[in-house]
Order: sequence, then C-alpha cells, then structure tokens
Amino acid sequence: MSSSTSPAARVVLHSTPNFRDLGGRVTNDGRQLRHGKLFRTEGPAYLVAADIAKLHALGLRLVCDLRSDNEREHDPNAWCGDISVRLLNLDVSADLRAHGNEAWDALRNDPSENGARNAMLFNYRSMARAMAPHLRVLFDHMIQHQELPVLIHCTAGKDRTGFAIAVILHALGVPRETIYSDYMLSREHATTDRFAGSIIQSFGDAFGFAPNDATIRALTNVEEAYLDTGLEEAALLAGSFDAYIRDRIGLTEAETEQLRGLLLND
Repeated sequence: MSSSTSPAARVVLHSTPNFRDLGGRVTNDGRQLRHGKLFRTEGPAYLVAADIAKLHALGLRLVCDLRSDNEREHDPNAWCGDISVRLLNLDVSADLRAHGNEAWDALRNDPSENGARNAMLFNYRSMARAMAPHLRVLFDHMIQHQELPVLIHCTAGKDRTGFAIAVILHALGVPRETIYSDYMLSREHATTDRFAGSIIQSFGDAFGFAPNDATIRALTNVEEAYLDTGLEEAALLAGSFDAYIRDRIGLTEAETEQLRGLLLND
C-alpha cells in the first residue's frame, strides 16, 4: 500500500481534533516522512473510548508527554494502560497551563490582548532553553531505542508540541514553510471554544475576573509570530537553528542520519 493511502494517514480522532499523522511531509531532498511513524496530538482530557481504540491500533511504542507534573495529575494518560508502550514524561513548564509559569506575571501587569500575546511570546522564547535537554531524551528513545511509532503531546497540542515537532521536522530536512504549515493547522483544530474554559478558570484564580474574548483568542490560537520567536531564540542561543539542534540538543550528524533512515522513505 502506498504512503498516500496508508490507514494511519486517515485516522481522525473526533474527541481530540488536534491529533494528526506527520506522514507525507516532503523534505528538501525529495524524501517523504513515512506515515504511521510520527504523530502529534493534544492531551488526553477529552478522549472517548472509540478514539482510544484507534490510538491502540496505531502500534505506538512511545508516548512523549510534554506537560508539567500538575497537568498530568489532573488528566493522566490512563488510556495507555492497556497497551505495551513506553510513557515518557518530560516536565516542561513553559506554558500558561503549568503551575508557576512566569508568563502570568506579564498578564498580571497587562491582562489585555496585547498582554496575552506578550505572555505567549515569553513562553515561546523560554522553550528554546527549557526544552533542549528534554528533546535530547526524546531523540535518544527514537534513535537509540528505535521506539517508533511515537506520539508527542502536551495539553492543547499546539505550543510545546509545536516547538518539538518543528525541531524534529527541521532535523529531518523538512523545509521551513512546511513546518509552519503544519504548525498553523492547530489554529483550525485546537479551537478557542475547546480550551477557553481552562484559561477563564486560571484567570479567575489568578486575578478574580474573566478575560475578554480577544485575550482568550491570543492565548488559545497559534500565530506564526509565536513559532518565529521560539525558533529565533533557539538560533540566538547557538548561532543558528542547525547549531541549536547540534550543540544545545546534542544531536550528532550520525544520529541525524539514523533518524532520517528511521522516519523517511528512500
């Protein structure tokens, strides 16, 4: 069966619409990411039985959870309990849903749409440094242990997951415009209505009032400027984005070739 008609490519999870298979993305040298190897999604909070069955059928060997510990305590990955899969918990707090996230200080000073956007930019700027050691661990599991297929998620599946997927796709040689195209799909799937409740509750807990609609949209959407900020900060840390992956994450040239061999069609 050709990659374009792979069953994994057609999997739709109605309870978690920000789920998708990264298969089919084409690299700069014309190779193609295999279907059924690399998946991204939002967290497990809304999963229903029918969609859990679809996840079980994917043959996953690794589930990488980029949420903070308190997020996992609230919505654990209980769906993994019935299958033989490694659950890799990587505690990344560079998100407004994580307790103690410093971006709330920006919102406290300015809870407007502009303040919300600045809070998001603060978190994306923080991701480059905060996620590097975690991504090293993820690459080890993917390359050294060949734990594939892999599913990567956070809570909304758009910010921390978006940064991690951007790093992986870049390492595979996927062009920047394709990386951004995939990132922006979360605007379509991670809807404002779906994640507004947690933002409203967090505002109430922190400030005693609910945010306006424009502020909610800035916090629950994705924008190219957000990912720009994360990738630019990564490049600043190491001199270039390639150097960030090589020197900050520690992915060697040999490992990069191994990763491409595991995930790309010849």
